[in-house]
Amino acid sequence: MTGPFASITVAVDGSPHADRAFAHALGLAKAFGASLTIISVVPFHPAAFGAPQLAPQMVADDDDEEVRACRTMLEKLQARALGEGIGSVVTELREGLVVDELLDYLAHHRPELLVVGSRGLSATKRLFLGSVSESLVHHAPCPVLVDRPIA
Repeated sequence: MTGPFASITVAVDGSPHADRAFAHALGLAKAFGASLTIISVVPFHPAAFGAPQLAPQMVADDDDEEVRACRTMLEKLQARALGEGIGSVVTELREGLVVDELLDYLAHHRPELLVVGSRGLSATKRLFLGSVSESLVHHAPCPVLVDRPIA
């Protein structure tokens, strides 16, 4: 079966919200025979209220516990997708400001669909913390499916 999406990217961070988004992306990839890219970003936190700092896009430091955990998570998700019959599964691990790294990846790879989870932040938390999914909906160069928890 073919459908509107030949390439799907899903952003994951190990949270239950991202797990649901991954399951949704996996189901869509299976239904449409799409390739699947699984991307994760190890957060880079610039000094609070300081000048912006640049971070490398690709992660090089395997000694970092968070990096190792992300690599392991991506490997497990890739194995699961391959085990479910997805023909092409690629992983990408980056380090930096999450939204910036995801948008940079999307600008250079242009999937036909991006799937992300939503944490359902309150208006106050969104004001102070921002929302990755909200930023992606507004700035991604492709359609974005936000998997929200059912209340």
